[in-house]
Amino acid sequence: MTKPIDRSRLPGIKCPHCQNKAIVRDSQEITPSVRELRMVCTDDDCGFSCVAQLSLVRQIRPSATPNPEVCLPFGAWSPKPANENHREPANDDKVRERAALVVDAIASAVTT
Repeated sequence: MTKPIDRSRLPGIKCPHCQNKAIVRDSQEITPSVRELRMVCTDDDCGFSCVAQLSLVRQIRPSATPNPEVCLPFGAWSPKPANENHREPANDDKVRERAALVVDAIASAVTT
């Protein structure tokens, strides 16, 4: 007898419209490192469905039996989201100074 799948532990995504859970109904392999997932919202009243892509982006440890068709760059696990790498504080005076310089440059370009 096989062990039942604990769906609460599976990675998922929220419906961008109603914020309920969206689940994978079907998937298709595009390449050895990319799959397309057909997803549907679990809220019947919403009815949203979409196609998402799941892709391998880098390898942390190489395979002992590598596939020559798969070429992934090496990289470590990044604990921060990708969009958080270059975030500047909202109250940074340097940002205001740069914005003022840009506004002055645009104003002088328009008047000449």
